[in-house]
Amino acid sequence: MQPTSAVSDAPSSEKVHRLKPGTLGLTGILLLAFSSAAPLVGCLGNIPLAVAYGNGIGAPAGFIVAAIILMCFAVGYVAMTRRLSSTGGFYTFISRGLSKSLGLAAGLSSMLGYLCVEVAVLGAIGYFGASTFESTFHIQVPWLVTAGVALVLAAVGSYFDVKLSTRVLGVLFLAEIVMLGIVNAAIFFQGGPQGVSLAPINPINAFGGIAPGIGIFFAFWSWLGFEVVPNYAEESKNPRRLVPLATYLSVLGIGLILFVTAWATITGFGVDNVIAETTKQLGGSYIGLAEKYVGTWAADCINWLILTGCFASILALHQTVSRYVYAIAREKVLLPASLGHTHPRYGSPHRAAVATFAGAAFILAAFTAFYFAAPSAQTFASGDFTTAAYSEVFGWFAIACTFWVMLNQILCSVATIRYHRLPEHREYSHWWRTLVAPGIGAVGLTGALYLLWSNLTTLGGDIIWVTLIPWFCVGWFALSFLVALWLRTKRPVAYERLGKVLSTSAGDA
Repeated sequence: MQPTSAVSDAPSSEKVHRLKPGTLGLTGILLLAFSSAAPLVGCLGNIPLAVAYGNGIGAPAGFIVAAIILMCFAVGYVAMTRRLSSTGGFYTFISRGLSKSLGLAAGLSSMLGYLCVEVAVLGAIGYFGASTFESTFHIQVPWLVTAGVALVLAAVGSYFDVKLSTRVLGVLFLAEIVMLGIVNAAIFFQGGPQGVSLAPINPINAFGGIAPGIGIFFAFWSWLGFEVVPNYAEESKNPRRLVPLATYLSVLGIGLILFVTAWATITGFGVDNVIAETTKQLGGSYIGLAEKYVGTWAADCINWLILTGCFASILALHQTVSRYVYAIAREKVLLPASLGHTHPRYGSPHRAAVATFAGAAFILAAFTAFYFAAPSAQTFASGDFTTAAYSEVFGWFAIACTFWVMLNQILCSVATIRYHRLPEHREYSHWWRTLVAPGIGAVGLTGALYLLWSNLTTLGGDIIWVTLIPWFCVGWFALSFLVALWLRTKRPVAYERLGKVLSTSAGDA
């Protein structure tokens, strides 16, 4: 039987397709959040860049600064999850806390943003896959082939019960953590060329180096994905308890992995040598340390784990995008209502998962056409389409998603404050949870967004297509906002539905 149910705030005469309740426990939600953030990709990619071009030996301290601000954001975020438990995430919270128009803009930008970062990681798995297959099997596999296979597998995994995805993610994530633990422990045990220095964890050093703003931004960038936890509230066994706990644990857990690995990287090279070494080796920095302190087998394992880590991220992100599509579609306003249906057996957003597959495939095809039509894009990648998979697909699309996520995090923090100041919700307000903490989060994230925009060409390259990214992001958000205003004028009944299809609402608490 199709799992449908009357949903809070939906018209009483109407049945709404529901995701399968009671499917996810704490472990499952955490695996989806951790995999979305792709910690191994951050350790191999973002940490060397933060050290080489950002705050130098203060990179680990930069993760402390980012963790404090993101934890403040999480406090307000959790306050909203306790009042509004919904698969819509930013879309629902901003709709109910600020306005339906801003909520729809947040929902559509989140939907496209997470789709963009899925495409970004597809580029990464294609790039690393081409290198690994050639070095291991001496065969050349076009990056689009590897990316295409990963996308198909992610779509298939998202079509079925979400438990299947969490089992796959559990195995892949455990392998990543074990290998990071082995390498980090070996580095700290052996001490590095200059011993274990405490300078990297001094918070003051977070603001040192040649460009501390870039280092701190890379720290924020490395957490991208933890905020998807509320999207799984409707499927969790106890959303009131598990979603807040999973949110806090994901912020702390991801931060701990990144902080320790950044400190180990600096220890492994030595505080006097790390900037020169990471500048020279970049993405190969940590792999080189693994080979030096553990052995060739560890470096080989990491080369394969980066592929499985990328796939885990793709699978988790495909699940997230599917739920945004599903959440908006089941309100029968903009997207086809059929995309808001759930599978009669698996309770999954199966049609939204197929639509997500089509969207990612379209973006990959569009980029391929763009690359071969734009000489500047070819020059930027040194005429190598495989290099473009990393420098352009991974770099550019990840920047776009990060921009949208940070913008929505800021709006969500403001929405938390306003929501709890409304007369009907004031009894749930708290000076720290619903005012000071989200206020600190909003200010800190605004600073991080400024760092993104002001260091854009350093992060993505000095090319016109990079400078256009934030303007495209702002344009998409503004267009979505105008569409919402049009709905308010031309289709007021549909407009009133925005952000209201919830699994539970404040009145249920």
